[in-house]
Amino acid sequence: MSFEGPIDNSPVDELLTDFDLLQIGPADAHLISDGSTPVWQIIAAVRQMVAFSKKGLMVVGGGTFRLYFPFAATFHSVRAALGVAPTGSAATFDVNKNTTTILTGGSIAVGDGANVSSKDTPAVTTIADGDYLLIDTVTVGSTTPGEDLTLLVEFSTT
Repeated sequence: MSFEGPIDNSPVDELLTDFDLLQIGPADAHLISDGSTPVWQIIAAVRQMVAFSKKGLMVVGGGTFRLYFPFAATFHSVRAALGVAPTGSAATFDVNKNTTTILTGGSIAVGDGANVSSKDTPAVTTIADGDYLLIDTVTVGSTTPGEDLTLLVEFSTT
């Protein structure tokens, strides 16, 4: 999204005469001068979520469903949730871009008896147009497998 237009009699214009770029909000929102006229452009990258879900008992194995990205994007976070908690040990999942994990520790875990993982900041943060994501189930819980997975990947388009 972008908006361009003159700012007349604006206190912002007076404050920003020495700046070409001022960050005004979230990391992806900027106020930019074109350097020659009092025209400003606000650029905001909207963060979005893609959700992978799988009903039923978790079973260890490589993912078979590929989600292709029709645009370049930047990853911000990953979180997993199970409708029924694993028992005996954690259930762990890997998120792959093509054939390489994007996760910092190689997997994200929903702990023994828990329903939701901690938020993970990906180590691989970009994906190109035409690349895909694939989810692997690494462990499921040693006594009782977790059930009903929802895995969320937060991203913004670039």
